[in-house]
Amino acid sequence: FVRRAYLDLVGNIPTAAQTVAFLDDPSPGKRTKLVDDLLARPEHGKHAAVVWAKLLVPNTVPVYRNIDHPGLRRWLADGFNANRPWPDVVTDLVTAGGVYRPKGKPNEKPPATAPELAFVLASNKDGRPQPYLLAGATAKLFLGVQIECAQCHNHPFGPWKRAEFWAFAAFFERVRYPRAGKGDDDIAEVIEPATGKRLEYAEKGRHTVVPAVRPEPEIEIDDDGNVPTGKVVRARFLGGAELPPGTAGPYRKVLADWMTSPDNPYFARAAVNRLWADLMGRGLVDPVDDLQEDNRPSHPAALDALAAEFVASGFDRKHVIRCICATKAYRRTSSPAAGNRDAKGLY
Repeated sequence: FVRRAYLDLVGNIPTAAQTVAFLDDPSPGKRTKLVDDLLARPEHGKHAAVVWAKLLVPNTVPVYRNIDHPGLRRWLADGFNANRPWPDVVTDLVTAGGVYRPKGKPNEKPPATAPELAFVLASNKDGRPQPYLLAGATAKLFLGVQIECAQCHNHPFGPWKRAEFWAFAAFFERVRYPRAGKGDDDIAEVIEPATGKRLEYAEKGRHTVVPAVRPEPEIEIDDDGNVPTGKVVRARFLGGAELPPGTAGPYRKVLADWMTSPDNPYFARAAVNRLWADLMGRGLVDPVDDLQEDNRPSHPAALDALAAEFVASGFDRKHVIRCICATKAYRRTSSPAAGNRDAKGLY
């Protein structure tokens, strides 16, 4: 247990002295105390930040080198150590804006900007954030739902239709990236402009116009080759209703408010399922980003209880970790009993 807790919560094994001190402690609450002590260490936030930085910015994304990776890890670590409510962290990531370098030389540092912008920049094509990429990443990471397959066609295994994918992407349609630098500076900026604005800038001697935003929260569906089809859909919450007429932007904030609501059917379940997977090696729903009717949790009551506890605690991430670490499941030996070596769904 002591080895497991150290690895899970601070990312390293205990020293011999720490192990002996724990084993020699006669107090009945020593396991709970150990978890509390580890969660209070700055190493906890740093360890969790490494895990989440890799999720937010996979090393396969374009212009990976121009993202402020150290800044992102510090920002995440500070938030985890301060135990910021998870909705606040997610809202900052989804709604981030600021300057960035669309392209650059291998050793060229990114411009100083908000570190949380890294998530938006990771969903780019040719250095420019794209609504359809942001939609897929947001659904997968924060709602535990894979909808990317529905970008080009109705999902073959899930319930998601192509129109639903693009209606979700419509929340990001107003993300624009006008030039922010002067002269030859290769600097752009992520913004969400007001209705109808045309943004013009010069790029390498050419006059470029960023398209005006639509008067309503809508987006045009692209075909398989990212060629507009002429069909326009209105922003719609995933599995829910369209935005009512007259809804004021910015629409990324509208989406974040819906996602992080205590009544959202995905948000709390996705978060606690990922925490369970981090601590137990496998999610109650596996894979962790495939919450749907055809992929039921191994232990539905456990997932429901943890999600309810997460909401009731004010989305307190450390509280859920304490809950999981206090379970008999987490405290059992990892050695399999006879005949159940391959029963991965039973942990």
